[in-house]
This record gives sequence, C-alpha cells and structure tokens, in this order.
Amino acid sequence: MLVYYLIVNFRSLFISILLFPIQILLMWGPVTHFYLNKRALEKINPDQIPNPEIKEVISESSLRNVFINSSNSTDLIKANYLRNRERWFEYAHNTIPNYFTGAPIMGSYLLDEIKKNGNYPTRRAWALGWLAHQVSDQFAHKIPHAGCEGWVNSRRVLAGYYRPEIEEESISIASVRIELYTADHWLAEMLVDCLCYSRERNFIDSLDIDLSIPTKGEVLEASKRILNGFEKQLGPGYVYFQPLTDEKLTAIVDYYHLVILCSIDIYRAILKSYPDDDFEKYIAASPRMSRLDDLLNNSIDAIIQVLVHPENPWEPYRWLPDGTNDFAHSVYEYERIWRPGRFTFGRKSGLLGSIYYNALTDRLIAISRDLAKTRNFWPFINFGLSTLYSHGRSQWPIASAFIRKLIREKPLSIQDTTASVARHCRLEKYEEPIPD
Repeated sequence: MLVYYLIVNFRSLFISILLFPIQILLMWGPVTHFYLNKRALEKINPDQIPNPEIKEVISESSLRNVFINSSNSTDLIKANYLRNRERWFEYAHNTIPNYFTGAPIMGSYLLDEIKKNGNYPTRRAWALGWLAHQVSDQFAHKIPHAGCEGWVNSRRVLAGYYRPEIEEESISIASVRIELYTADHWLAEMLVDCLCYSRERNFIDSLDIDLSIPTKGEVLEASKRILNGFEKQLGPGYVYFQPLTDEKLTAIVDYYHLVILCSIDIYRAILKSYPDDDFEKYIAASPRMSRLDDLLNNSIDAIIQVLVHPENPWEPYRWLPDGTNDFAHSVYEYERIWRPGRFTFGRKSGLLGSIYYNALTDRLIAISRDLAKTRNFWPFINFGLSTLYSHGRSQWPIASAFIRKLIREKPLSIQDTTASVARHCRLEKYEEPIPD
C-alpha cells in the first residue's frame, strides 16, 4: 500500500514538474480557432462557392475536419517560440507587412505550392485552415480598438491597476506595466476561449484533435518565397528570419497538442463552477468584454471570404473603423521604447537550455500528451498553479490567481474577479480611466 501511494504521488509530482514549461501557455485561444472554422462551415452556403476545389473541402466530412483542425497549425509557430525560444518564423504567422492592412501571404503561398505539387485535397484543406487562422487573428490582435492594437489588447481586464505613465519613468516601473499588460492579454484570450468552449462543448469534446502536418515541402517553399520577395516589408526582423520547414512544425505538434488538452481541462473546471448559461452571464456582466460577439461574427464572415474567394482572401478596409486607414504598428519594430531590452531570436544557452530542449524532454511531453487524452490534468495543473505561481505581482501569479478564483469562488463578474485577484496579489489601485 505504501509503495502504491508513493508511486501515485510521484507520478503526480512528475507530471506537475513536466507541465512547468507550459504553465504560462494556458491562456491561449486554441478552442476559439476550432470554433470559428466550424461556425464558418455551418454558415456558408455551398452555392456561394464558385471554385469546385474549395467546394470539395466544405462538402466532404473528412476534409471539413482537416480544415477545422488546421485552424491551429499556424500557432505551431508560437508554440515553437515558447517551447524552443526561436523567433525565426514570425513572418509565416503574421500578415505581411505585419499590420491590420497586411496580407496573409503564407496561407496564400501554401495554396499555390500545394496546387503545383499535386493539389492533394487534404493538403489543400490544411492550407485553407492556415489561411483562415491568419485572417481571423487580425480581429483579435490587429484591428485598432480604443487606441490599442487589436481587440484583445484593448480589453484591460486589470484596468485600474496600471500606474499612470510619466516621462522618464524607470525601467522597473515600465516592466510592471508590461507584466500587467501581458496578464491582460492572456486572460482576455482565455476568457474568450472558455466561452467558445462552453458554446461548442459537445463538438470540441468529440473532436479528434489532429495537428499533423500533411505537406511534403510546401511549407518550406512558401516560406522561402516570402524571404526572397519581401525583405523591405518584413522590416528589421528580416536579418534574423530563417526558412520554415515542414519538419520544424511536425517537431512541435506533441507540445502544442498537450497545451490544448490542458487548456480544455482548465475550461472544464471553470464550467463546473459556472454550469448552464452562468459563464455567458459572467462574460456579459463586464463591459471589458463588450463587442465580443461582433469580434467573433466578423471573424467568421472573414473566414467565409477565404472560402468564397481564396484568390482574394482578405479585404482589410472593409473592417477598419471609420476614419482609420493607416495602422502602422508592427511587431517587427523590435526596439519599441515601451519594452525594455530587445527580443532574442535564438535558443537559450547554458545548462538550462541543454536540458530544456533535449530529446528526453520531448519524449516526456509526448507521453504526457498521450496521458492527457484520457485523463483530466486539472488536478496536476492546479497543483502547479498553486505552488509555482501562487504569489507575486508578475503576469504568472496574476493569471494563476484569476483562474483559481474563477473555479473556487465563482465571482459574478470580471470586475469582482479582478478585485479579488488584486487583493491576493497586493496590487495597488490607481485612478486610470481606460475606455472600453
């Protein structure tokens, strides 16, 4: 009996330690992309589709599933950055140039390369999913909202706890503001993701999540075309960028799949506290979540545009707010003054780097992914959040406290949750008006 107890607890501790590298990722929006692609397929009328190759994708169930699953393939680039600390492939995730008015070049080039290389239906459906992701990301992350870049960045879940900006403030004060900003971004994405899961829970629970990469060199050829043709548009980051290979995406699949499964386990825990329509009411009670359905519906309509006119998949000026026609900010401006320090494009060095990126860690992640398919990892995640991220004022303790308070206390609104988190993390209150 004692041996069994030790084995069970060692396994729990082992998985908690293993999950440590991904704990910071558990605020992404993978379910939202499944949701958007599914809703777009349901809304579209096949008679709208003039292209028989696209009509085939939306008509056959196996290809529809590829299209829905591949809505998250683009974020394998983000997963690679967070797993391997490599920022070399951002150009393939973002529009070019990286503004709201940019174009989803990578998705379009993938379709071109696949057509030249046999035009296999599965690869075509996968490329369309990539293209749909690039288009829908624009609404969350790029379209101007309340003076911010993207709806998510304009939410300011922690509004009231930002120290007012002053000229020549210290790097330490600026860093605190950035940590609040990062926590805001994570939490806004997590809340939207959980809401989308609540609306499509039966579908997501029955979905066979498949992030496999069906291409055979098309990813590499498309990325090489971008690097050969868009030096000026890519900006200063161009000197660091490298061609993206199909193998690079394949190598990160297990990691991101584990992230998605763990995220869903968190949402199940939240919705256990908010049954029926209670989570919808929780979101609706906060002005910080205003215009959310508009955001989702616009994203769905833009994805339909991808399917109807893949040759012209993005019409940004249709969506720009009145009076806005020049949105110049880009993540390729890596030396913006509000962010102390500079981005690192390569991997970490030293002992931690060699341990973190070795083959054994990848194997352990694959094992954990397989376990997570049939087991609820929330108890292990909760252990990690409660021990590793239980105190402090950085983005990790703040986001961790927010999740745990949702589940344990069931606050009535985001404002109530934030007030409780602020007390827990000892955040200082400021009078800083931020428009919704």
